Amino acid sequence: MNFSDEILQKKIVVCVGAGGVGKTTLSVAIGFLAASLGKKTLVMTIDPAKRLADALGIHVAGKPVLFNQKLDLDEKWQPKAPLYAMMLDTKTAWQDLIIRLSPGYETRQSIFTNRFYQHLSEEMAGSQEFVACEALYTLANESDFDLIVLDTPPTVQALDFLEAPERVLSFLDQEAFRLFSAKGFPFLGGTNRMLMGMCSKFVPVQFLQELTEFFGVFSELYEPLVQRAHQFLHLLKSQETMFSIVLAPRANAIRESIELVHALQKRKFGVDALIVNQVSPFVFFDGSLSEQEEALRSLLFSMVLEPQKRDQFLTSMSTMLNEERKRAKEEKKLQNELQQAVSVPMFLQCPKVPPALSLNEVLQVLLPKLVN
Repeated sequence: MNFSDEILQKKIVVCVGAGGVGKTTLSVAIGFLAASLGKKTLVMTIDPAKRLADALGIHVAGKPVLFNQKLDLDEKWQPKAPLYAMMLDTKTAWQDLIIRLSPGYETRQSIFTNRFYQHLSEEMAGSQEFVACEALYTLANESDFDLIVLDTPPTVQALDFLEAPERVLSFLDQEAFRLFSAKGFPFLGGTNRMLMGMCSKFVPVQFLQELTEFFGVFSELYEPLVQRAHQFLHLLKSQETMFSIVLAPRANAIRESIELVHALQKRKFGVDALIVNQVSPFVFFDGSLSEQEEALRSLLFSMVLEPQKRDQFLTSMSTMLNEERKRAKEEKKLQNELQQAVSVPMFLQCPKVPPALSLNEVLQVLLPKLVN
């Protein structure tokens, strides 16, 4: 199975993994690969950190922004279709959701001015993950993007995002929510003033009135929310979505990735690729250490350095080469353990990229590895 061929068949590629393993950089590279294959692509991040903007060198907003910088890439990697980037803005995404689902202007305004909605959309645990699901589903189904590459936060937050649809469905399906959504708090109106008076001794009447209003206006959104949550969950588990786990060749990252693969597979999400990033260049090198030292010696002689300086430099570099060689050996061992522990169709390796490289240089390194 070839990675580039596979993404041609997909609508969504989700990049998940631990923090600090280069998910954002790989997401950008996958976006460029898809664009080079002629797919109109959006690279979207739900990570509040501004790594995507930094990686692309452009201002990334809460709406898709076109990447229009000219890069000095081989013709093979030049975009054949537009590439966009977007960073989720939770407040804007909630507003878009309410506008899409609410039946009219008055309902929308009632929701926007309700303080329970404001708390839900800005502070309530899980609200960002839920609205991110909604935004991704809308973009996947109601925009003209051929592919969306989703860059997620570190593992725990990513699982929160993936579980958000089921948590929302569980919450909305509770009898209490459906009762209050349909009827509000019946004791706030009618003839039961005594009960209302008793409640007001513990809870302000205004609070109860606003809570009733909140459930009342959300009653009109109940069915659409449930329907869309089901549809999004179906999309995530369908053949149109591809999960790629990005990891570094470190023992803790390997363990976390094995657990993540099992967690995703248990939830019926298809894990299609493992991308081991930040791999030692020596993992890709077949030559012997003596061959490397001989090449280095020839280089030093060509620079006409003094013999003593050549020997000192060669000794120092030989030590570094030995250390890197040992690191590469350990990385190979860890990757073998990973492949034995999990069953995933595609296994890719990308070399460690120095932080000082430009986007152009990074892509020249990474793109060939994504098609091998």
